Amino acid sequence: MKLAALFLCVSLIARNTLYSPALLDIPRAIALLLVAFFGIYGLLTSRSVLRLGRYWAQFGYIVSVLISIIGAVEVGYVAFQAISISVVILFSISYYERSAPENINSSLFTATFWCYVAILFISLLLLIVSPSLVYETLYGGELRFRGILPKSGMIGASAGVLIGIGCFHKLPLLMRLLAFGVGFPCLIITQSRTFMVAFLVAVVVTVFIYYRKLRKLIYIGLFLLVSMVVSINSLDINVRSVSIEKFMRIETISNLTGRVSIWENAFEAFKKNPWLGVGITAGAAALNKDQSSIMLNDKDDLNVGRNIGSTTMHNGYIQSLLDVGVVGTFFYCAIVLQAIAKLYLNDSYRNLSLEFFILIFLSISNLAENVIYAVTVYNSVLFMMVATFSASKNYVTNKARASLLMSNSKISIPT
Repeated sequence: MKLAALFLCVSLIARNTLYSPALLDIPRAIALLLVAFFGIYGLLTSRSVLRLGRYWAQFGYIVSVLISIIGAVEVGYVAFQAISISVVILFSISYYERSAPENINSSLFTATFWCYVAILFISLLLLIVSPSLVYETLYGGELRFRGILPKSGMIGASAGVLIGIGCFHKLPLLMRLLAFGVGFPCLIITQSRTFMVAFLVAVVVTVFIYYRKLRKLIYIGLFLLVSMVVSINSLDINVRSVSIEKFMRIETISNLTGRVSIWENAFEAFKKNPWLGVGITAGAAALNKDQSSIMLNDKDDLNVGRNIGSTTMHNGYIQSLLDVGVVGTFFYCAIVLQAIAKLYLNDSYRNLSLEFFILIFLSISNLAENVIYAVTVYNSVLFMMVATFSASKNYVTNKARASLLMSNSKISIPT
């Protein structure tokens, strides 16, 4: 099962790249078939059905996305997406129910590390050699760095995850430096406020909870930030400059780069089919003809058959309302909140800082980009797997296991 998880990771990331040949759909399809087999087999041979009750949010979401096929505009495409995300979740449940707790996610994170290092390194290299290949043009004519991934948001999310692995995963110093060396430049060049803020919040929260000795650094940083803001206001210092405004894209803050109008239209469309939605990843089809024609014309190097799925609401939670309605969104949000809460409460020995960082980073990023979205995007799969891991409670640490053995046995364990 571990090999199937690694194969899924590599095949999805490889197919996510902008210039990948369609031939890479074959290994991705094989990976999905493998996880479907292991997922269903694992559930059918589960030792205790009662233990599966802890995954009530996951099972509820699976039912919701499958029901969304009924009212879908593109039934075939939505059916593929719904079945794919369902089998990935089922596989995750089986994987964490059957795997040994020690270092359960280590190989998955290591594979993610090397895949993202390769993608971000090539993206930075092409930025120097041929910049036209690594920029996308948005609706208003704004240029955004996307590297060799289809969207700038995808490379922003990937850079944030990679830096998080460099910070919180057990890696040699050279590998950490490699993660920072390619991750930070890509995160900055994307000019994505969403991922910058999400990354900073995730790091601060993770450090505050998992590394108590470093809390003073957080306090010092907050003190310096507040002092700087107060000084600027009290001294009436003008810090405006063309370069700063351009980098932070000040002119787009008022409407969040057009997201506000998209969300307003999305809520109007949501009222037409509020309970079950129009099919997972097909939310754009719920907009009226004028709105959807403008949005759906932006194919952005994706093939026509997947055009509806490639058009998003730039907010995974609003997207969920359109895709699977109120019922599905309830389970969708339950997965997110349950994952964060359970990991915080059950990780008694605070050994899972990277898992916690990933949950916080991607759930916040999902407020302004579709990060937790579909099985075709690896970061969505990564989040679902970590969220399922959190619900599994199958992460007893070595220290906790030793304590448990000591309490249940007369044989003492030397320390």
